[in-house]
Amino acid sequence: MQFGDVPIMLNLKASRTLADWYSDGTPTIEGYLLSHESGIRVLAAPEVPEEGELITAEHVSMAIQGLKETADYIVIDTPQFFHETTLQSLELATEIFLVATPDLPNLKNVHRCLQVLTKLGLGDKVKIIVNRVAKDLGISIEQFDQHLSHEAWHKLPNDPRPVVEAANQGNPVVLLNPKAKISQRIADMTADVIDEAEEEEETPPKRGFRLFARQK
Repeated sequence: MQFGDVPIMLNLKASRTLADWYSDGTPTIEGYLLSHESGIRVLAAPEVPEEGELITAEHVSMAIQGLKETADYIVIDTPQFFHETTLQSLELATEIFLVATPDLPNLKNVHRCLQVLTKLGLGDKVKIIVNRVAKDLGISIEQFDQHLSHEAWHKLPNDPRPVVEAANQGNPVVLLNPKAKISQRIADMTADVIDEAEEEEETPPKRGFRLFARQK
């Protein structure tokens, strides 16, 4: 709700935002989505941080329900703290992807986050993604898993050059540099999400993630 970076990461001008949807009386939400050339559509965070404070958990629920009518997959980028709007998103989520880096301060925070989610009855939804994995950086994945008593679901390599380049150009790294190690791992991870969704729903392949088909 505050300081959202998704539009700038996709080189999109936030001409319409979640705050506009709220101010207009929460009409059909599809008209407030920004379109990216990849096929992704974005519901942008408010441009002014104070406007984000006006959005309640009920509004979040309404927005998600509206998006379900127009999208095969909904990805929610949450802040790094528990707020009523975040909790509502987590309640409605099918899966919760907890992104972590293999260092001690982050490990402590991830451990606390897992404890909170477990107390809220959301622990079974959590899948841990370890980001910026490198042999010469941070603690080992084995130590990471052991301390959390929760095995990492996917591991993304420390591949800063293509990631920084993608961020500066406002173009997803999987499009800008599909052969990069990080893009390959994201493609693998996304393919697993699709496979699991199809197994649960027994439906044809989803259109929303064709972009991330595995690169050989």
